[in-house]
Amino acid sequence: MAQLAAGAELVLQAPSEIGSGRLVQAYSDKFRQLPEAELPVPDDGALALLLNLDHLLLPTAGRLTEGRLPSVWHDLLAALSARYPTAVVSQRSLGELAARIPEPSVYLAGNHGLQLRGPTYAPASLDAAHDWRPLLDTVSERLTAVAADFPGCQVIHKEAALSVCLGETPPAAMAQLRRALLRALSAFENLQIDGEPTQLHIRPALDWDAGSAVDWLLARMQQAVGPCRAVYLGRSAYDEPAFRAMRRTGGLGVLVDADGQATIASRRLDSAALPAVLERLLH
Repeated sequence: MAQLAAGAELVLQAPSEIGSGRLVQAYSDKFRQLPEAELPVPDDGALALLLNLDHLLLPTAGRLTEGRLPSVWHDLLAALSARYPTAVVSQRSLGELAARIPEPSVYLAGNHGLQLRGPTYAPASLDAAHDWRPLLDTVSERLTAVAADFPGCQVIHKEAALSVCLGETPPAAMAQLRRALLRALSAFENLQIDGEPTQLHIRPALDWDAGSAVDWLLARMQQAVGPCRAVYLGRSAYDEPAFRAMRRTGGLGVLVDADGQATIASRRLDSAALPAVLERLLH
């Protein structure tokens, strides 16, 4: 078929096939067909590592304020960052992220890159985000008032963005809660709203994403150590801009344990194998 020959992954013959499971199966097959990730160290050791903290290191049940980095990961990050420039990217605020990653040599990107910090401990939040604080404060107040009527719903102000955690809301009330939240958000302009099954993320409508943050981080890493090849490991849809940045800069995007996800990553890796793969970079 011409479409498949031109690079299409799947051709649906009718709209009714969308709900047939073929689309999910096609992406699941694509994930399995991606090569297993190998992270060979260049002869000159010029490698930069970037990790999405939330899904790789601190899995939580939809509550951003919870979760701690296991001690084994502290040791691993400290060893990696001593040898290679290393960054952690998170949807948490920069303050929360820094509290969980105290290693001074690790670059940090909070709020999907809206807040950035190099290893000098000098925060570099985007200037454009500063003007959004009054709006975010108002939105947070409005959403908190909505959440008060739904036990288990939590609104978190993350300095440059907001998250609404729905994970503990009774299932019977979930649809009503989502409608109430979206109705409240419809009163505001210039916001970007993204959703997951148990969370809503609200941020300023800026032309900036995880890929932009990766560009910022790599530029400063290369200022410090010279040219280096980057590897980005992540597993959510929010990592896709970073995977695109990897392709654009000649880096390697690795999708971790996300069977069935549409992705532009070029490698895959089972989450259980992640520590061992990273540890091999130290030998």
